[in-house]
Amino acid sequence: RAPPPTEAHSEDSTFMGMLGVLSAYAGLLLAVTAGCREFLQQSRRLQRTTLDDSFEEVYADFFIHNDGEDHRARWMNVKPKVTSILSSITCASSLKPFPSWEMVKIDACLTKDVWHLRQLARMLRLDANGEVRPSNDRAGAARKGHLNGVVSAPVLGNL
Repeated sequence: RAPPPTEAHSEDSTFMGMLGVLSAYAGLLLAVTAGCREFLQQSRRLQRTTLDDSFEEVYADFFIHNDGEDHRARWMNVKPKVTSILSSITCASSLKPFPSWEMVKIDACLTKDVWHLRQLARMLRLDANGEVRPSNDRAGAARKGHLNGVVSAPVLGNL
């Protein structure tokens, strides 16, 4: 016959049971963490491989309402930089947000300076009568830094 259980034996079995539950919980927590980490890594890899599709989806309105080749050409220039940035960080949310003053500066550049550059390019293409100049005249005017005798000011000097 077995001796009757004592209080010490009862406390030991309760402690061992609690230890088993805690170790099972810790193991489950580690497995879930590892699974989530793997899922996020796969998601990042998928995001890098589908950058072109994401670009097409985000800028779909531009492709519907106009040719879109200009946007695609710009994307081909920017895509390596975006890929490099995405591969160098763990998460896109770790990137610092743009300060509002930088957005104001970029907006001013796009609205004023780009317009001014287009006007200068137009002046290079057209002569005094509004006709297109031969290509060698345009290149000469650009090298001299002036158009029709007017010296052009640096456009993006204050950026």
